[in-house]
Amino acid sequence: MGICREPWTASIFLPVEYVLILHIAIISSASTINQRYSRREVVFPQPLEHKYTKGEHLSVWSHLLPTGLANSRRHTLKDIRGPTSHSFWLGSEKVHRNAKQVGDLEFQWAREYGPTWMVKGCLGEEVLWTADPRALQYVFHTSGYRFSKRTAAIETTRLFTGESILTADSVDHQRHRKIMNPAFGAAQLRTFLPVFRRSAARLSQKWKDTIQSGEKSDGCTMKVDETLSRMTLDIIGEVAFDYRFGVLSDNGVDNEFVQAFNNLFVDTLLYPSSWFIIFQSSWRFFPGPVLRYLKYLPYREYRRFATYLQAAMQTGRTIINEKAADTEQGNKDIISILGMFPAEARLIIYDRPRASVSQYSPTL
Repeated sequence: MGICREPWTASIFLPVEYVLILHIAIISSASTINQRYSRREVVFPQPLEHKYTKGEHLSVWSHLLPTGLANSRRHTLKDIRGPTSHSFWLGSEKVHRNAKQVGDLEFQWAREYGPTWMVKGCLGEEVLWTADPRALQYVFHTSGYRFSKRTAAIETTRLFTGESILTADSVDHQRHRKIMNPAFGAAQLRTFLPVFRRSAARLSQKWKDTIQSGEKSDGCTMKVDETLSRMTLDIIGEVAFDYRFGVLSDNGVDNEFVQAFNNLFVDTLLYPSSWFIIFQSSWRFFPGPVLRYLKYLPYREYRRFATYLQAAMQTGRTIINEKAADTEQGNKDIISILGMFPAEARLIIYDRPRASVSQYSPTL
């Protein structure tokens, strides 16, 4: 687990990604963003054709300076032992994210520096790592919402889930949990066990068939992690939505959502380039409203996330519409259980101004 302390850097070069983000923020301040963007079609403005006024420059810096000043008020972690930084720009981030095996570096650092150590991140960021059980118990339980997620983690999650429980802040997250809790009680979770057993039996049979076919030839190689992830997706579809993705049986060849999900994180997050790591780390210097426009950047990773999110939203709407039209009672999936409660209870989570069910329901 990492906890961040980041210094403010006075000057940061602004390549094309920053130009696009800042331009979108400026256009937004001129009250024309709603006319240029829609949910279904995005028209990218041309940065070079827009002449910025003094008021627009002031609008941008009025957002950036408070964020920078807030980041400059910090405590240093320099007295805590940790690995040597490889560079100011990348720190140890690239080495960590490009490790061949997950956990190799972490176990090495834990053996060398003990259960708690400090690692340098990008742009001089200080990251506190800990494997101490008491510290983890305090962070995850005792402290409540005092320790927030890293900006890069939140915004990356938002790119492929939209506005959901995974990106909600403390107040919104509490409302999400309040409405979701009835579907995750001990009694309800016990009803999911038959689904787990059936899926495990199907996976075991699939492995046996693969081994038997391999014995007739020169042997076989099974990708265990891949088949486990497919089984997990089938289980989630069945217990959460009463929906059959068919991933384990036929790889979901006829399912648009499954095809969009295949290799999603391999295509977007595996072995990132140095430039992508630096750019992602610098998101902490930008205010939240500006980062909402990351999804419009014309790069492969962001287009891949957008394609998946569109397929997920469409599948979510289809499932909810089917559930709304279904008159059968007694279904035990999570969506059906949440649908049993009165409309007033279900809308607790949506009591923010200008919020609507269609904004949230597909990605719950």
